[in-house]
Amino acid sequence: MKTPVRILIQLIVAGPVLIYVPFAIIAGIGSIASLLIGEPLGPSKSLAYGLGWLGLLGLYGSIFTPTRTVQRHHWLRLTLTVALACGFIATAAVLANDGDPAGFMARAGVFGLYLLAGPVVVGCWNLALMHKRA
Repeated sequence: MKTPVRILIQLIVAGPVLIYVPFAIIAGIGSIASLLIGEPLGPSKSLAYGLGWLGLLGLYGSIFTPTRTVQRHHWLRLTLTVALACGFIATAAVLANDGDPAGFMARAGVFGLYLLAGPVVVGCWNLALMHKRA
């Protein structure tokens, strides 16, 4: 698949989560600061906010960085893999914060499913591309 087509499809599948990047960075840094001063937000929110911004940066880094470049540079592949793993943990924390995933999906509806599942699908897609043997 040609790179521009892959990027366009991945941006569509990842969906509107891009608009949350500025909030995620601010909340992530605030979450880390609250842990350092001894006022944590609770385990689920601390994980979701503390790791979510890293996951989003990894997601968009993996979308826009050419696959061949990632495959050639071990440090870049490792960095993006860890960042995407942070995003997967943050997604699980968001679901755990609301009790059960089925309850969250019932309240959030199709948009909530799109907002959470789209980035996970794209993250898995990019992990498979990054770690694919040439």
